[in-house]
Amino acid sequence: MAHWNKKNKTLLIGILGVTTSITTLFPLIHNKNYPVEPNQIVNEKLKLLIHETNQLKNSKKINLNNYVDLELLNDLLIEANNYIYSSDTNAVDNICNKLKTAKDNAVDFLNEQIVLNNLADEALLLDTNKISTEIANQLASEIKKAKDMALGQSDLVDLNKIKEQEEKLKLQIQTIKEFNAKRNDLENKFNNLTKNLPNPINNKYQTELDLAKIAGENKFSNKETSLNDLEKNFNDYQITLSNAKENNQLLVKQNNLIDDIKQRINNANLSKANQDKNLNKLNEITNLGLDLQASNETIKQVINKLENFEIKEYITPEHQEGNNVVKVANLILKDYDVTNHPKIRDSKIELEQILNNPNASKEDIKIATDKLKEHITNFVNEFNEDITNTTNNFYQGFQSLELYNTEKANESTNNSSFLANDIMGWNNNGIKEDIIKKSEKYFLGPDEEITINTNSKEEFDKAVNKAYKIDITNWENPKIPGLSAKKVHDKYLSVIYETSRVLRNRLLNGLADGGKFIFDSRYELPNNVWWEMMHKTFAYIPIKGRDYLTDSKHSTFEEINNYPSKDYTSENGWFIPDDKQLLDPNWEYSPTYWPDFPVIHTVDEVYWTLYPYIQYAYFLKDILNPEVVTLESSHPQRPNDPRMEWVKLNKESVYGEDLDLANFLTKEAYEAYLKNKNNWYTSTINKTGTTNEGNIIEFGFNIFKVFVNQPWTTEQFKEIEKRNISVLNIEYFNKAVIMYNNVYREKVNDIRNKLELKKAELEKDSEANANEIYEIEELLAYSSYDEINLPLMDKIDKIYDDFITPAQNILE
Repeated sequence: MAHWNKKNKTLLIGILGVTTSITTLFPLIHNKNYPVEPNQIVNEKLKLLIHETNQLKNSKKINLNNYVDLELLNDLLIEANNYIYSSDTNAVDNICNKLKTAKDNAVDFLNEQIVLNNLADEALLLDTNKISTEIANQLASEIKKAKDMALGQSDLVDLNKIKEQEEKLKLQIQTIKEFNAKRNDLENKFNNLTKNLPNPINNKYQTELDLAKIAGENKFSNKETSLNDLEKNFNDYQITLSNAKENNQLLVKQNNLIDDIKQRINNANLSKANQDKNLNKLNEITNLGLDLQASNETIKQVINKLENFEIKEYITPEHQEGNNVVKVANLILKDYDVTNHPKIRDSKIELEQILNNPNASKEDIKIATDKLKEHITNFVNEFNEDITNTTNNFYQGFQSLELYNTEKANESTNNSSFLANDIMGWNNNGIKEDIIKKSEKYFLGPDEEITINTNSKEEFDKAVNKAYKIDITNWENPKIPGLSAKKVHDKYLSVIYETSRVLRNRLLNGLADGGKFIFDSRYELPNNVWWEMMHKTFAYIPIKGRDYLTDSKHSTFEEINNYPSKDYTSENGWFIPDDKQLLDPNWEYSPTYWPDFPVIHTVDEVYWTLYPYIQYAYFLKDILNPEVVTLESSHPQRPNDPRMEWVKLNKESVYGEDLDLANFLTKEAYEAYLKNKNNWYTSTINKTGTTNEGNIIEFGFNIFKVFVNQPWTTEQFKEIEKRNISVLNIEYFNKAVIMYNNVYREKVNDIRNKLELKKAELEKDSEANANEIYEIEELLAYSSYDEINLPLMDKIDKIYDDFITPAQNILE
């Protein structure tokens, strides 16, 4: 990019400075003996400005010939001369300002001419040897325009025209520099590629490479070639070179295989006739690959045949057994991880060397064969045991899978099972079927598929043996499925991954329905029924009347259980909460009184709840957030006191919505899976997991926990494990659910009766009311309440949409 030339600027300022100095001193020299007459006024400032402007115009080192405002400048000079002796100060100031502005504009114009001239000089120095004639001509044209403008030889132009030409020239300079840089880079890369070419390659790919090189050199030697053409030519050469390199690798591999097979034939202790037959068979295979015009695909086919080449020979039983064992070793080395059994590879090489030695005795062959057999057998036993552990773990865990089991929900302080209730749809129906359907894609063939579909342990074990285990009872015809332990691990870890997806969906929907039930049932159930459920099943204490109700005498486990049903009244502080009261977090809530000092409680007083009521304040807002799982909390003024707050699990949790299967299939996950044998997704789990790059891989829900950070005594903790009030008092919840279900059954039946009456009334004039009668008949044909087999809250939503709302519209 061109820049302002400081020398030119200094020169221009110097010219103006000398002019100013001379003009300033001249009156002192010439007027010294000629004083101004008393009434004569000389406007020295204007006079000096006129002189400077004339000097600027008439300087031989600058040229204003093409300055569009030159005529305006001349006119202002003429006008200014008329005011040198004027006494009208306002007029003098006015003409001074105009002339100074015009002069300054002219100076700006001249300065920009210098910038443009420098740019033109820079453009003249550009290397245009490799740019096209068209671009070179465009550059020359823009340089000429710039020079004409800079030297005053163009048509009249203003400052903006000068700047516009600068931008055009800058763009041309930048374009050519970038073009040269890209072209040179491509040419250098191309030249580098043409060095150190692969050898050997056959005639077919040598010819293609030579032609591609000549084509490239021709393109780069022609300055008219576009960048796109150069890039295409470069890419074409890369592809050709890649094919040649592949040909080189294939030829080397083919030749090595040929040499190896010939060596094996020579060392096979064969008769001359057997040697000749094997060599002839070898030549038949290799002729195609050694053809000078053979394609890479043809050579690959030849290599494949060479890799499977078998020497036909009459050998001793010891030699045959040795060959069989070597084949077994090769299959295992090919498909299985034998990192912990390096002696398999070493013993195989040793046996092969003995088998290829025509002087080896039968005893030598037998010793080497037995040695390799022993190492293979150790690996197979270890592998099959690993498969047994993996698959048995899966079978036992999958068979015991229960998301809803009220009894198990009271077995520890960490729960993986939840309250069962068929009406709410909280049961295990269809869970395994959903998991199997999502997991079938990981299992190929009938034997693998049986392992996730059968309930028979005998059938399961039989399928596992056929699908995965290695059987080398018959070394001549072994059963080696080719599935490594890692592949088998991943299959069953993938089922656990899909299980987490299915259970997560069931769990979140179930908990959301629970929150909706509590929210909606406030106004459908008798107050004391609703309150007894909330207080005794969920340990809910209302906000109003809290001082009385949270008194230790009224919040112990015994007092809650013995609280009379009739006393759940507003007079006693049991007000049905409005939406705000129910949904706003209540940090004061704790499932036992004085949570900060739990040690003051007797063992009989302590308890906890699987569903602290506060969680329902969040169900309708946050439960579908995939990261919201664990419930803890903190007092606003005591942030380090964990009590009742939603804690978002790590994104790598098995419950995370975005958990990726590939990230889940890790060695750490498999180790955690084995540690949780028989217990994955069950209630007896105690947050067993393993750290994977800082992430905890858990195989238990542990959604709701006793406040484990509280200083419980040993006796209290032992007791509290079996004192889950939600489980012990589930009868009140079940009672409320049944009553709520009956309320809606009666509501639906009542609406049906009203529709029947309405229909009878309308039928008195059936012709006029035909449309309404038809709509009523459609509603009366709708399924009965008990025929709709859905979880309660889904059922009510459906009935409202399909029946109650349309019916109410008609009845109203």
